[in-house]
Amino acid sequence: MDLINATALRALIQKEIPDVNNNVLTQKEARSLIKRYASQGYFNIGEAANYCGISRTTFDKWRKEGRVTPHIIGGIVRFARSDLDRMMQHDE
Repeated sequence: MDLINATALRALIQKEIPDVNNNVLTQKEARSLIKRYASQGYFNIGEAANYCGISRTTFDKWRKEGRVTPHIIGGIVRFARSDLDRMMQHDE
């Protein structure tokens, strides 16, 4: 399960709903944003390495080589499932 901290959630809200009145969301709107974020397929470094079937050390090496591109979401490094899929298909 992907987790999101308060800073990342605020950044996501500002991006997704820039016209929120007084920065207030209903609980339903907040839950919807959290579900959408979690279902978009973003992984932390360990989850991304597991998804690719490699060690974290190898994944870090690939990241340093530029083979995988991180996304910074609210100051947190994440890797998109779609990017990992493209990278793995390219390496086949």
